[in-house]
Amino acid sequence: MKPSDIVWVQGLAHKALGGAPSRALPMQVITHSMNLFLDELCALVTDYANYFNTLVEGDRPEVTCNVFRLGSPRPGLMLLRGKDKLVIAAEGSRIRCRVVQVHAYNEHPIEVMEFEGMLTRDKEVVWVSLADNQRVTPELVAKLYLGRFLAAGCAAFEAQPRPAEQETRG
Repeated sequence: MKPSDIVWVQGLAHKALGGAPSRALPMQVITHSMNLFLDELCALVTDYANYFNTLVEGDRPEVTCNVFRLGSPRPGLMLLRGKDKLVIAAEGSRIRCRVVQVHAYNEHPIEVMEFEGMLTRDKEVVWVSLADNQRVTPELVAKLYLGRFLAAGCAAFEAQPRPAEQETRG
């Protein structure tokens, strides 16, 4: 069972047993859920990156990715792909993701996503994207955001020209 599923089933069991108030403070609950979320995300990304690397290393070894687990005080993970890196790290009750292009000695960061742990009325922690208020799971984050990084690095996240700018170039 996935860690996020374990937390969900524990919440159901807690409710079935009468829902006695938890001794854990909401921030402790969110932090615990965040750690489980990041553990699951790191495991998924590591598996995806390892398989991706086996498929590309023979023809284009420069696009292989390395995954690193970040520790205290900001748990998270980092992917390196050439001079591009993607960092997902905990910040308070939020998890932030940004990509960074390294040019010579300068870094160009691009904010990609941010989501926050929220406690529902049923005392379940859900993760919500701050961009569109949609719930996210480690699998969605890995496939929708990190997959783009595996395929194209930071180029996948560079700002696209607005329609008006495209017309003037036309």
